[in-house]
This record gives sequence, C-alpha cells and structure tokens, in this order.
Amino acid sequence: QRPEATYAELAKIPTIAGGFLVKGRGGDGSPPAVMLRRSQKDLANDEARSYLLNILPTSSTGGYATQPFPTELNAVSSMAVSPSGRLLAVVRSRDAKGKKEQSLEVWDGGSLVTTVSGNGELHGAVYSGDV
Repeated sequence: QRPEATYAELAKIPTIAGGFLVKGRGGDGSPPAVMLRRSQKDLANDEARSYLLNILPTSSTGGYATQPFPTELNAVSSMAVSPSGRLLAVVRSRDAKGKKEQSLEVWDGGSLVTTVSGNGELHGAVYSGDV
C-alpha cells in the first residue's frame, strides 16, 4: 500500500483530546455521564476538527450509550465542567478585525447563562493548560 493511502486511513481515526466525568443531576447516586473532546483530521479541507461526544448512562441496561451525533467545537480553545457537574465553562478564541479575541461562556444544561468577551486589552490570554 502507498504511504499516502496509509496516512489517509490513519488520519480517519479520531483521537481523544480530553474528557470529563459529569455527575448525575438527580443526586441519587446514578452513574456519571462521560464527555469526550475528540479530534480528527479532515483531509478534504486540510484542517483538524474538534468535537464533543457525550456518552450517557442507560437506565434500562445499566450500561452506556453514545449520542447519535457529536457536537462540533468551533473556535473552542478550552472547556471545563464545574465540580457540581451542572455548569460548563467554554473559552472561545478567534480572530476579529485583525486582533485575537477570547470569550468565556457559561452554560447550564442547554442554555447559555452568560458570555464575557475580552479583546486582550483588559485581560491577557486565558491559559488553558492541557485541557
């Protein structure tokens, strides 16, 4: 097999870039959900794609099931789940008008609670470590 074909096959394999265990909201000792941040090379567009895959506990079998489709993480540089498992903080980085801008979003379930925008003048870049 040619090296290009081997590379194309290997690039199709998604890698895990990070993840979280999220406590159940009921407080009844139910198993945690799993949030995986995955990355995969898009060879047709020559870019890396990052997406979130949720793996949820199933009450009927006691096992886990993945959501049918992942959620793409556009411009997300970092994310973290609160210790309670209720809130999600998302840091987005993008270029706007020739300047690098970052914003911090706080999510509660499927609802955006607040967004704080930063243009780098009042606050430097947000350090995200290895997340």
